[in-house]
Amino acid sequence: MFVSSPEDFAASLQAAASLVERARAGVLDSREPATSAADRLSAVFSGSSQASAEAAVESFQEAQTRLAEALAALDRSASELSGYMADVVGGSRGAPPPPPLADTTAAAPGDERHARQDNPPSHEDSGSQRQGSPLTPERLLQNPREARGREPEDLRQVLDEQLDPRQWTRATVKKGEGTRWFDRYGRSIAIERQGQVDDDLHRGWYLKVANNGRIERVPLAGNPTLYDNP
Repeated sequence: MFVSSPEDFAASLQAAASLVERARAGVLDSREPATSAADRLSAVFSGSSQASAEAAVESFQEAQTRLAEALAALDRSASELSGYMADVVGGSRGAPPPPPLADTTAAAPGDERHARQDNPPSHEDSGSQRQGSPLTPERLLQNPREARGREPEDLRQVLDEQLDPRQWTRATVKKGEGTRWFDRYGRSIAIERQGQVDDDLHRGWYLKVANNGRIERVPLAGNPTLYDNP
């Protein structure tokens, strides 16, 4: 393609950036139905011994992973293109760091969901939880131990309601039972259990958080290790 002037060249770069953004939007739009299909198949085929049923679930889980990888690749392309445009035609350069998660915990009067979260469980070992303040995804990323002793379903509700689906992918865990959420920056939050295994922590429900290269596992309500020393 021949570009006759610097203005035409800049316009071509901007058009390319627009196409990358359109592709990214298409991947984002496809993630929700893929996640819904994977969750439904997991529920329908739970406990099935049919190899084809297990393969169908694994295929949809693989599709979720590939969509997340495609989104990450498009983000890299957009960042590199942005850097080139900054060098050639001026502007800002560089990909932004992971954005802070929005604090959506300001409860309206009569908001029973937040009122329920304000009351931590009555376990004796829940001293690491702060009174009078509901958990948020940001707090779980920064201090997973605050979830110790919490009900898995309550945490799942918080994550489903407060994580932005445009930034976070929701999927079933690859091993055992549970749900995980992950973003393109390598952060992830999972609520899971492995069932009949030798390790007490993995046998019950626990929270698994990966952030800044660190992985932490915290026992949730009903976990055999809940009353061990934190």
